[in-house]
Amino acid sequence: MRRLHLIQAGIANGDKAWLEKAARRGLVSSPTWVVPKSADVGDDVVLYIGGYGFFATGRVSSQPVPRKDWRHRYGAAVSRIRLIEPPVPLEVIRERLPALTWARYPRSITTPSPATAAA
Repeated sequence: MRRLHLIQAGIANGDKAWLEKAARRGLVSSPTWVVPKSADVGDDVVLYIGGYGFFATGRVSSQPVPRKDWRHRYGAAVSRIRLIEPPVPLEVIRERLPALTWARYPRSITTPSPATAAA
C-alpha cells in the first residue's frame, strides 16, 4: 500500500531549481532527499518549500538508507517530479486540512494518516 510523506526542500541549497529542472526533464535524484525510515519504493511525496508551500509531488524511487552526513536521518531517491502550479501556501494547507498538525510547525518530515493524506 502506497503512503504519502511530506518532505522538505529548500531554495538556497538548490532544491527548488533542481525540482523545476527535474519536472521538465524527468530526472531522478540521488538518494539524498530526507525521508522517513519507513518510506518504501513507490510511496508518494509532497515537497514543501518554506515561503512557497506545497511545491511539487514525486515518488520515492529507492529504499531509504542512513545518511552519513546527518545522524538519525534517512535518504532516498525521488523521481516523477511534478510541480504544483501554483504552489499551495501554508495558510491554505492549515485552513483546508486542520487535521494535519504538521502545518503548525512545518520543519520536519511527516507521514500523515491515510485519512488526512486522502483529504
